[in-house]
Amino acid sequence: MGKRNALKVIRFIASVMVLDSVFAANARPVFTGTYPHTESVDEGAKVPSDVPDTDPIYTFTATDGDGETVFLTFTYDPSDSSDMFTITETSVPAGTTKAEVFLKDFREFDYEDENHYKIYCVASDGVANSSTAVLLNILIGDVGEAPTIDPPDPSLEYEASEGPAGNKIGDPTFVIVDTDSAEIHKWTVVGGTGKDYVNVNVLNGTLSLKKNYDREATTPLPDTVDVQVMIEDRFGLSYNFTYNVTFTDTNDHIPIFNKADAWLDVSRENLTLGDVFLTLNVSDGDAESPNNDITLMLDSSNAYTDYFALNGTDLVYSNTFDLEYGDGPFSFYIFAVDDGATPQTGTATISFGIPEATTALPTTTDIPDQDTGGDEMSTNNNMVYMMIACAFLAALIVGYLLVLCWRWHTYGQCLPDITKGGVDCCSCPKNVDDEEDEIIASVPVVQGTKNADMLGKQYGK
Repeated sequence: MGKRNALKVIRFIASVMVLDSVFAANARPVFTGTYPHTESVDEGAKVPSDVPDTDPIYTFTATDGDGETVFLTFTYDPSDSSDMFTITETSVPAGTTKAEVFLKDFREFDYEDENHYKIYCVASDGVANSSTAVLLNILIGDVGEAPTIDPPDPSLEYEASEGPAGNKIGDPTFVIVDTDSAEIHKWTVVGGTGKDYVNVNVLNGTLSLKKNYDREATTPLPDTVDVQVMIEDRFGLSYNFTYNVTFTDTNDHIPIFNKADAWLDVSRENLTLGDVFLTLNVSDGDAESPNNDITLMLDSSNAYTDYFALNGTDLVYSNTFDLEYGDGPFSFYIFAVDDGATPQTGTATISFGIPEATTALPTTTDIPDQDTGGDEMSTNNNMVYMMIACAFLAALIVGYLLVLCWRWHTYGQCLPDITKGGVDCCSCPKNVDDEEDEIIASVPVVQGTKNADMLGKQYGK
């Protein structure tokens, strides 16, 4: 019994030794090269062609020392990147297997999307526990792509007002598109007729005036300029385009009268409605319409403008003066307003007065047509003279009547009778004595006595 068990043990040991010798004789596949291995590839797309690829990204080579067929298996990191690659295997000569790694058609290495791939390769000859694994690292290099803009056809037209250096013209109407990561772009004016007048911000592309721009400068400046701009990335790749900038006139000048103060020579005797007092000359320094279009107007808040009107640039006499000689001085304004969006106004001061009358007095047949306000005696000298003459005649008549009254009282009813050869009065006394008697007789009786002492010594007691 013991011999039988010992025999079994001997047989088992012999079997193990045989198997061990078999496994010991089978060699593992070996890869050519040093691992892990790293390949660097620039980003870009795989363009298909009818010609088979002859320049793989990498080639795995595994050899089995026993001449056995080598089988290769692959895994990927990221796992979904298996769709990025094509692997072509060949087994020539026997016991050696090559695997060439290519980028698939229409696939693209994009640094900004994925910059590192890993491919694990395991080589086996089909015998258990007889395999070898290696790692291939594929690093994607960043290749600069030229920047573009979105939208691709933006408006590149700008309108700028004249003004000092630094005045903002406008911002870009587009955004920069660049597939490169962490990209910084530089804006530069590289040419054009406007390079001396327009500046562009190096970081954001904002347009501004490079120096003072005055449309009214002594040396005429262009109305429209083109500005050539370049957007450049860190790789030196660029996008070029051209702005067009049109400069407009700013309403920065006030209309100016050639005479800001004027005195009118006014004489009522010599004026006729419609006469021109003066012609106004006004200028505006702005370069273009409507900023230099001027409208003249009278100050409507001043009552003295009622006598005047504007006929184009002429100030004319439009309404008869109702002012007295010597009145004044009076003043009113004339405004010059331009037609700019924000109008500017210039002012002229007009003064006048009615002078004292210096001409000869008019005759009764040539009386000036004047408004005397109802006081005819103050303006009609003929009437004054006539009234003076009438007053003189009236005084003579009244004096004559007074004399007659005195004679009546003295002599009674004795009116002169002018006859040829003298004066005859039927009731007059014939001589001096008779006259004295009549005078004494005319003295009234007072308390029964006729006292003629009141008539003087000549007729007294």
